[in-house]
Amino acid sequence: MSSNQVREVATAAPPHPSPFEVQGQLQLILVGAPFRSAPRMRDLLTYVVTEALAGHGHRINERTIAVEALGRPATFDPRVDPAVRVLAGRVRSALDLYYRSDGAHDPVCIDIPKGGYVPRFRPVAPTPLQLVTPAPSDLPRVAVVVFDSVGPDHRPTAIAETVVVHLSHLGGLCVLGPLHNQDAPGADYILRGSIHSLPRGLRVTARLIFAATGETIWSDVLEQPSSDTSPLDAEDDLASLVAGTIGDYLGVVHRHAAQRRDLDADVQSSYAALLSYFDYLSEIDLAKVEPTVVALEAAVDREPGNALLAGALAGMYLARHSRDHKPEAAQQARQAVRQGLAIEPNNPQASTILVTTHLVSGSVEAARVEFDRLVPIIWHHPTLLFLAGVCASVLGDTERCLELTRRSMRLNPNHPGYRYLFLAVEEYRNGNLEAALHAAERLRSPGWGWAPAIRAAVLFRMGRTEDAVTELQHTYAEMPDFDQQARRVFAEDLLLDGDLVEQFLDDLDAVGAFG
Repeated sequence: MSSNQVREVATAAPPHPSPFEVQGQLQLILVGAPFRSAPRMRDLLTYVVTEALAGHGHRINERTIAVEALGRPATFDPRVDPAVRVLAGRVRSALDLYYRSDGAHDPVCIDIPKGGYVPRFRPVAPTPLQLVTPAPSDLPRVAVVVFDSVGPDHRPTAIAETVVVHLSHLGGLCVLGPLHNQDAPGADYILRGSIHSLPRGLRVTARLIFAATGETIWSDVLEQPSSDTSPLDAEDDLASLVAGTIGDYLGVVHRHAAQRRDLDADVQSSYAALLSYFDYLSEIDLAKVEPTVVALEAAVDREPGNALLAGALAGMYLARHSRDHKPEAAQQARQAVRQGLAIEPNNPQASTILVTTHLVSGSVEAARVEFDRLVPIIWHHPTLLFLAGVCASVLGDTERCLELTRRSMRLNPNHPGYRYLFLAVEEYRNGNLEAALHAAERLRSPGWGWAPAIRAAVLFRMGRTEDAVTELQHTYAEMPDFDQQARRVFAEDLLLDGDLVEQFLDDLDAVGAFG
């Protein structure tokens, strides 16, 4: 198929929306861009939809919305306070925006007709879904087939829709579907699965197939106990796990694609440049900084309107700055970030690097503002959640750092070893040495030397001095000038706070690191 060809895939006509399908559509809307960072609009829409589905449409009015959804006092008087009318107007506008963007192919339409607050649920007339082959990026095409349902209470189309939404937000993929038949013409990868009822929860069985050979390249069984969360949240959580595992920058699809391509020879492919960036992120190997910068610069020249490429290039300029400590690299990063956000204001990659550029330039308050805006945008993106966790650490929010790090690692279990960094150092700080060693033993940092240095400090605290000396020898094997670079490594490369840096240096000094 040529780069400008369009293939049409017929989708099955959606039935009259059932309560389960409406609830599923509501979840899709709530994670869409217009609602993701607007809690009051989410509360209003959730309330009116839930009440209508429960048969309580006659109770929905300004006062009940204000009191029961928005937490206003029972004395609320809509005649003198227009808050509900104003907010409902915003919700209507946000719904219109959602169905013109993220929800353009959704099977159910939810709207709130003017003049009242009772929502309307309508099936969307079936239309061919157009799948355009991207050029010249040639992104992998991942088709999501509607899951099989084993049990009476599931909404397989809604769950597949949620997987599609999360995959689309990860970037670097062309996502097709959800498809109502087993055929996926034009797809490189096909995701199939089934949903099972458990006595106290939900199970999703999923597998990813490489279309060219029919080989199953990934499969898993994921369970979510109903006692831990609501049924709808459980479905969203399982969809996030599936999407993160296969579609993350370091997920199954991109790893498989990289194994099948010669990235050095494939210099005209923008997707190959992205794969080089993802490969750098897999180990943070400083030897790969310059080749990756060159590849991404060429890709951005070919596709100046691609926000993901611009954001990836900004990230590599910051890697160059971290390596060389030259201010011009930080300036290049800021320019590339501005380019990416001018194309797509909420692009997850560019938004993440924006926070980092603020921190590098010392604009801490600007970083805090952008960080608060960032987290809802990347909540389902494993790699960017970890980078946000790094930012949270620099901002002094250790609790948020650990929350984002753990979520990142959970959403993509095939994460690189260096993501154990903050778990290891916080357990070390708190004196939980067994837990610190458990995390430190999983650290990997080729060419950096800090992973064995952290293990050496932990082992020394545990009284295992001989083992600590062995790890220190590994440190010097990877970084011969570690005695001169140690403070910079802990403070600037790992971005640890001053007290923690001194704690590490004192313990390493006791092992004999500095003389």
